[in-house]
Amino acid sequence: MEYTSYDVEKIVAENPEIKEIVVPEGVTEIAKYAFKSAQKTLESVILPEGLLKIGECAFLNCKLTAIKLPESLKRIDYGAFCGNRIDSVVFPKGIEVAGGFKRNPIKSMELSDGVSYIHGFENCKELESVKLPKELVYSEKIGGFEIGAFRGCEKLSSIELPENLKSIPMGLFEGCSALKSITIPASVKVISHNAFRGCTSLEEFEIPETVENVESLIFCDSGVKKLFWRAKCEELGTEHSLAGMSELEEVYINAETISKDTFYDRSGLDAKVDNCPKLKRLTIGKDTEKIEDDAFFKLDALAEIIVEEGNKKFAVDSGCLYAKGTKRLLRAVPTGEKDGKPLYQISDKVKAIGGGAFPRSVENAEVEFLGKIEKVSDKAVEGFYKSNPFKNNPKEATGGARTVYDAMDFAKAKEAKIEAVKKAGADALVSAALSDWQYGYEEMDAHSPSRKVYRVKLPFGAAFIINMKTKPTQKDTKTVFDTINALKGISDEHELFEKVRELSANSPVSMSSTQGDKYLFEFSGQRLFVAENKNTFRSAEGVPPKSFIEKDIASFFNNSGLEYQISIFAQKENGVDVMPKAEIAIRKDGKIIAKRSSRYCGWEIFCKKSGQRRELSNLIALVKQTAAEDIEKAIYDNRKELGTVLVVSE
Repeated sequence: MEYTSYDVEKIVAENPEIKEIVVPEGVTEIAKYAFKSAQKTLESVILPEGLLKIGECAFLNCKLTAIKLPESLKRIDYGAFCGNRIDSVVFPKGIEVAGGFKRNPIKSMELSDGVSYIHGFENCKELESVKLPKELVYSEKIGGFEIGAFRGCEKLSSIELPENLKSIPMGLFEGCSALKSITIPASVKVISHNAFRGCTSLEEFEIPETVENVESLIFCDSGVKKLFWRAKCEELGTEHSLAGMSELEEVYINAETISKDTFYDRSGLDAKVDNCPKLKRLTIGKDTEKIEDDAFFKLDALAEIIVEEGNKKFAVDSGCLYAKGTKRLLRAVPTGEKDGKPLYQISDKVKAIGGGAFPRSVENAEVEFLGKIEKVSDKAVEGFYKSNPFKNNPKEATGGARTVYDAMDFAKAKEAKIEAVKKAGADALVSAALSDWQYGYEEMDAHSPSRKVYRVKLPFGAAFIINMKTKPTQKDTKTVFDTINALKGISDEHELFEKVRELSANSPVSMSSTQGDKYLFEFSGQRLFVAENKNTFRSAEGVPPKSFIEKDIASFFNNSGLEYQISIFAQKENGVDVMPKAEIAIRKDGKIIAKRSSRYCGWEIFCKKSGQRRELSNLIALVKQTAAEDIEKAIYDNRKELGTVLVVSE
């Protein structure tokens, strides 16, 4: 039987000053907004045993000072007791959905095992003690915490999260200014926006390596001084993640990609969000593979950079963080003093200067180049303190900033040469860029008098296409030279194609497929049309050998600790070889998880964001963290992210 607002209205009509209501026996559910007509007077309610559910906002803004919940109760919906005066609550042991006490002076709460979903303690400003079950009971449709469940609980100083918690939702502890310590369970995969924003007493925090996605502004306006980011999240999760950390002094970060917005909110998501003004010590983890230019934009106090042993992409020498492959300086810190000013000594291992490589304060420092610099970004220094913090004109730079921009003299000479090539047209440009390209190139039919198309050859019959205007711009010219130079000298085929993949993801000259993904190179058995509205690198036909595909797939398993088998199946269309199909089997505790990565088409070599490559990465991650006996169910639960997977027990 449901107890509705109509039932209450009848009672209140007979007794307008009613302060207590007894819900009759036999009622199993209280409807949403049931007591809205009694809000002005109701101070007490007696709930019957047998009651299973209290609906949404059922007692919203009443004057209850206490509530006894029956042992039969299973569910309390959103805002059920919101805005009352209840200072103590005991949840029954069998409750599954608990909460609904937003804006109540509750001092403590405890939940027993069996709870699935916890919500609605937002702005319980007197809440000091919370005891949660060791584990939550996740069902197919429900489990975890509501967005902002404990937001604004200003006296909550500590909390122990359930061991099997899957995610920390947006704003879960936002404004919990007394929160001093919290441990993230290894089961957590996502930490969402503003999760710990305004936690001013939280001084040290660790994001475990099992976390897969960290969203924006999670520690904004917090008191975190030391942060250990062990998670190997991809780029998307790091945008603005550490922005606005006004107290951060030291950070270890092991994300796969450190984006240009990791420490700074350029998007305007929050006008008050800026950099991390106190950050002095930065450690790059061994698994970080990509650092974007400007990643450390406005970190003016940065004084020490460390790269963890085992990192294959980056190194530090003489205070210079640089990419090993391109020799590109990503950030410099002072190594001492000269004439009373901070001294930056740029290592002879550095050949190029990236954007944001120097802080704005370099104008008041000395800069010395110990080797030959071949390229300097025009955004190496973003603004100068003395005159105007928003000034970015190199001609007006002074001090150390002037020295940095003087290093561009070599680039100016190079640009003059490029300009001369550009005036001669696309043929001269490509001829100059590919003069010593070991695999050769050839001109193709551009299908337009305003375009020039060249097929640049790669190993085993593969190729990419340069498609540009007959009179290319300086930017076009520079892009062609930079791209070809980045590929020259790479002899190992797989290493070459890894570099191709990197250029595909980063190049400003790239094509967009009908799905919206960027492709710079790809394999295809079909003739590729020429996009006439932009400069584009594209592919030609080609089929790599079996050994190459095996090596490509094997690269997914590096450091995974998993046993695997690869089977390659040759394919032909109209008698012509096309990309082979691939089957990957993963072994764990006597079971083989077979991933048919190319059920309908050949193995996808180049596209880093392709379904096949993404699904294989997801499968490997799932197998690593899942017990053998649970693998079949886990694969079924995650089938959308895994594609076609067969589970076979040997």
